[in-house]
Amino acid sequence: FRSADALYTGNARIQRDEAVRSATFGAATLMFAAAAHSFATGAMVGFDPDKVAREFRLSPNEIPVLLMTVGAALPGNWPQKPRRSLQEVLEFA
Repeated sequence: FRSADALYTGNARIQRDEAVRSATFGAATLMFAAAAHSFATGAMVGFDPDKVAREFRLSPNEIPVLLMTVGAALPGNWPQKPRRSLQEVLEFA
């Protein structure tokens, strides 16, 4: 077994992949916690990561993965988009 340090040191791709994975799990946890307190959330992508990094004074080894809105849902908010049923999109081999 390689130590975690040996796995990540000098491997920018694995470091970035782990940062994205960790941020995603962290964001999901925040979304669940917000929902438990009756808040609505929305993860946003499509932003300029360089501008976000500058605005929040991120260090060179910190990357913005997503932005998230958190707040009280307003009455009459748009309903969730219609989704296909689980049986239509999932097949067990």
